[in-house]
Amino acid sequence: MKRTIGDYLILLLIIGIIAFFFACASFGPSKPNIPFAGNPYPSIFNNLYQNNPLLAKELGKLPELQDGVSDEENYALEKLIVLYDEDPNAFDKAFKEMYQIGIPDVRKYCSPLQALFWLIEYNKLDDVKDILRDYSLEKLLETAWDFQTKLPFSEEQISMIIDNVEDKRMQELFFKYKNDKEHIQGLISFTYKHQPKIFKRKARVIIKKVRSENEDLWLEDFDVVIDRLNSPELLDYYERHVISYMYLPNYGEGPEEARRVFKNKYGHCAQVTAFTVYILQKSGYESRRYIVANPALKSPKGNYHRATLFTVKGKKYIMDNGRNYPKGIVRFEGYGSSVSRKKDEKLQGEPMLYTR
Repeated sequence: MKRTIGDYLILLLIIGIIAFFFACASFGPSKPNIPFAGNPYPSIFNNLYQNNPLLAKELGKLPELQDGVSDEENYALEKLIVLYDEDPNAFDKAFKEMYQIGIPDVRKYCSPLQALFWLIEYNKLDDVKDILRDYSLEKLLETAWDFQTKLPFSEEQISMIIDNVEDKRMQELFFKYKNDKEHIQGLISFTYKHQPKIFKRKARVIIKKVRSENEDLWLEDFDVVIDRLNSPELLDYYERHVISYMYLPNYGEGPEEARRVFKNKYGHCAQVTAFTVYILQKSGYESRRYIVANPALKSPKGNYHRATLFTVKGKKYIMDNGRNYPKGIVRFEGYGSSVSRKKDEKLQGEPMLYTR
């Protein structure tokens, strides 16, 4: 049957509608994992399930246990249950705070509980006991989330990097610590994170190669990491430790920038804001771009500064990490005139949401 122009227009319209709905779905909130994804609960869970069924269910949502329980994971669960039985009150109290991070009806799983499970898997039981005795999210993340701040450069690579530094003062500083391998590895890694342009192309190639060879779960899969950063607190911690500010012209601020920022680990304020908004919306939070009409924060092209405005339980907050000196999270009411402050000067308001 011969098709008319009208038939093709209708077909294009249908394809466009389907594409629109798929696009919307990709930007929508996530959904909680099903505990153990249909697999039976391990028999060792019986007592734990009776004492704290919510903890047992949340453990079953962890990605590590979604495809069945390996021997290593079963052993980690056994150690977890021993720790629970040693001091159930402390464990229950800590887990209660973990459970509050993120929106339980939206997040795929409880990320702080995953962090604790990692420590148990790595047999860092003394750290776990210390965290449970005096729990704070910050302490847990500092212990469990390793962002590889020091890259393992060889002595030959260190020499080549130092020889290919644009800034003479930084080159002298690197040379000063050249023979202190631990120090120079951290110094080069930190400097590349915050000021990659001071390195010549040859040095950047070496650094990128070492980074790619030492990628871990924080550098690999966009969707895996985004699912983990399922609350403002977790996202803020990640941004302040991983994402650097870098102004590059001709990049936008739409949702597609989220993947670019994740891949590059840097961006200007509009890009970082797009990254933040994307993740918060996927985590179920009402959030949007906030334009900061402050002349002191204009970009080299004269654009106003961008930050993220989001709402938690009716209260408005700003997350502002798209700058040389990240500000983190503050109450919207305390943001105002303080936005142009420099490094180490705290804003007024609530710096974090851990006690909400």
